Amino acid sequence: ISSGLFAQTEGSGNAGNIQVVSADLHLLHGALISASTFPNSSGGGGNILINTANSIELAGISPAGFSSGIAASTR
Repeated sequence: ISSGLFAQTEGSGNAGNIQVVSADLHLLHGALISASTFPNSSGGGGNILINTANSIELAGISPAGFSSGIAASTR
């Protein structure tokens, strides 16, 4: 992952929440917003709230091959 915002958990606790408020949001070159759990965790993924006035742009892939994205998951 080249850059990002992360709220993650490992174990039994829940992942935190992420809130982004901006005019525009650009996630480029493999950037990621994630509120999730690590493998073998029993806690739940967090919530992601994005409030933009204009647009959200997801584009590009990092040098390691990761796509830009937004994810909230429990594994």
